Amino acid sequence: MRFFDEDGQIKFQTLLIQNRLYQPMQLPNDLLSYYETTGDKMSFLQAQKIFEHMLSQSKELQKDPGLRGRTSVAPLTKMGIAIAKKSSGPVVL
Repeated sequence: MRFFDEDGQIKFQTLLIQNRLYQPMQLPNDLLSYYETTGDKMSFLQAQKIFEHMLSQSKELQKDPGLRGRTSVAPLTKMGIAIAKKSSGPVVL
């Protein structure tokens, strides 16, 4: 069981990046190349570098690093596939 606190939100977003389910806009070529590798997915370390780049480019994310993860999970909550609310405890599928 994992809690959807700030650390969980950051990890969720990083896993989306790692599995190529989320690609930020305007990545520099060195980070963009991680999406072009031949493997099934990039390494978690590479995904963390992309997330750290996102943080460095966004004052909003610097204040609230979990924001992107909450935004990414919102459609699942709206469709009733998951309950991802802090007041509800852990994410439930």
